[in-house]
Amino acid sequence: MPFKLHSLYHSSIPSFMAQLIETPPMQRLDRVGMNCGCEYTKSPLAVRLHPYSRLDHSIGAALIVWHFTSSPEQTCAALFHDISTPCFAHTIDFMLGDYRRQEATEGRTEQVIRSSSELTGILRKHGISVSDVINYHRYPIADNDSPHLSSDRLEYSCSNTINYGIGKREDVVRFFTDIVKSVNEYSEEELVFSHADRALEFARASLKCSHVYSCDTDRYTMQILAELVRKAIDEGLVSLEDLNTLTEDVLIQRFKDDNLFSKLWKDYCSVRGTRSSRTLPRGFSEENPGQWRKLTVKKRFIDPYVKGLGRVTELFPEYKAAVEAFLSESMDYWICRL
Repeated sequence: MPFKLHSLYHSSIPSFMAQLIETPPMQRLDRVGMNCGCEYTKSPLAVRLHPYSRLDHSIGAALIVWHFTSSPEQTCAALFHDISTPCFAHTIDFMLGDYRRQEATEGRTEQVIRSSSELTGILRKHGISVSDVINYHRYPIADNDSPHLSSDRLEYSCSNTINYGIGKREDVVRFFTDIVKSVNEYSEEELVFSHADRALEFARASLKCSHVYSCDTDRYTMQILAELVRKAIDEGLVSLEDLNTLTEDVLIQRFKDDNLFSKLWKDYCSVRGTRSSRTLPRGFSEENPGQWRKLTVKKRFIDPYVKGLGRVTELFPEYKAAVEAFLSESMDYWICRL
């Protein structure tokens, strides 16, 4: 991936982490994408995306934690935070009906770690307890409550800023080099900015990314793919366990090798964009919407803290207004492929 930022986050990968990365459960993530299957379509954004895998993101998030904490336990927890991600990631949350939280697929982390003799053996070799690495939510530098800044949100925001064409590598370097580990207004550890102007610059870029995550085309393509995967499960072509153990290339090949699903997959990949309508066109109904869908999904945003000063929304009214406008944007309308 041309924009890979691992060397920015930290100058080198510690040996325990390098060994863990080479295990089968982690290597599976190299073929599970960060864009939830949208990257396989022909939408204008998708066609120019560089490959960005869950492994790329997990390594980056872990290196950020290592950079700021030097804690093997916290670093491993960040490295493992996506280890149970299924093929097509949050699209499977859609399939399971979890549109607003998008957390339905997060419950298998401990199971995956404990069932891998390679992972547990390496952890034991380095004196790291499994119980200390199975829940990254316990470490605020790795993860914290939205809209605060954690390594997870920082990493995908930096990478997507470049991959979406919102900013360049030098912009991301400015963001990252201004960040320190400190405490926020609640006396909790957080990744915070040293200067307000840098925090605002990062916040604006991350909000542009947020618009992409919930835009019409992204949520429509995720829903259509979710329906395709559900049909494949109902038809016995794949299982829920396959989603958790296979890689996307293997799953896609299974679609391509089937007469029916090869056509469905080709049709999905041909999506180029969407159109919208406040009401369903004549001939359609909520019971029979055809290719029209109405979806209200999770909206992510980040409100960084500036050391000793406060949140960006408190310091810059224009950013607060931009966030409020984003959160108030209605999704109460129908969307359909072009």
